[in-house]
Amino acid sequence: MTEPKLRGRRPGEPDTRAGVLQAALELFAERGYDRSSVREVARRSGVDPSLVLHYFGSKDGLFGAVMGLALTGRGELGLDSCPVDGLGERLVEIYLGVWESPRSAPVALAMLRSAATNEQAAAVLREIVTQRLFDPVVDRLDGDRVRLRVQLAGSQLIGLAMARYVVRISPLADQGIDELVSLVGPSVQRYLTGDLSGSEVVR
Repeated sequence: MTEPKLRGRRPGEPDTRAGVLQAALELFAERGYDRSSVREVARRSGVDPSLVLHYFGSKDGLFGAVMGLALTGRGELGLDSCPVDGLGERLVEIYLGVWESPRSAPVALAMLRSAATNEQAAAVLREIVTQRLFDPVVDRLDGDRVRLRVQLAGSQLIGLAMARYVVRISPLADQGIDELVSLVGPSVQRYLTGDLSGSEVVR
């Protein structure tokens, strides 16, 4: 039996992009980054592969859009109105919320596992954590070495997700979200606004 010919919907059709994103979300959750393809996303959403590329540019762009949807799908992040001294806890809360959501968690897990072995997936993960979470707060940081601060905070969040959701280290994997936010938030906050000279470290 021959497969049905793929349809090329008009780029202006309002639900086309959303349909492609939904198909990509499901595929990445099932197969991870490495074993997913633009062609398969197109087949599942009933469009030509060229239309997927028209919207997202590449598989990396598509993957980034799917993970961006996981964040923006949570509504207003509230970072603009959050006090600077509360940004650490707020960022941890948003990040863990993505991992705890039934909709976004499978894709986030697939991304993290893929990032451990695939440089392209790792680059997408870095871009998402930096651009979606930290770039909105960069202009509010007055300390020195702002870009380094953001990268250190991002490494804290990525490491937390790896330990809790992939390796599942106990008792970290069993802690409640509120407790994790209160425990990890101050560390992220120190990276963002604290002293990076090491003088605050207890020896």
